Amino acid sequence: MQHQAYDKLDRHFRRLNGILEASAKGWYLVERGIPNPFLYVLVRWIATTPLSLKHYPALEAFETPMSTDPGVRVALKQQGMS
Repeated sequence: MQHQAYDKLDRHFRRLNGILEASAKGWYLVERGIPNPFLYVLVRWIATTPLSLKHYPALEAFETPMSTDPGVRVALKQQGMS
């Protein structure tokens, strides 16, 4: 059952990776829009699965600027996740 769930997650992450690869600036849908913090949360969840962020290079590249964003850092600290 878990294997099927990870296969499904992999398909979704590959789709999201493709969307970011096609994006001129590496943002999901719009630059600095609401969808990006939600995608950042999903990207962070990859670390809690057997999947590797290295298989999704555009998502990996997306994580770096998001993790250094001052607003994201404040939110993570407030949630005890920094």
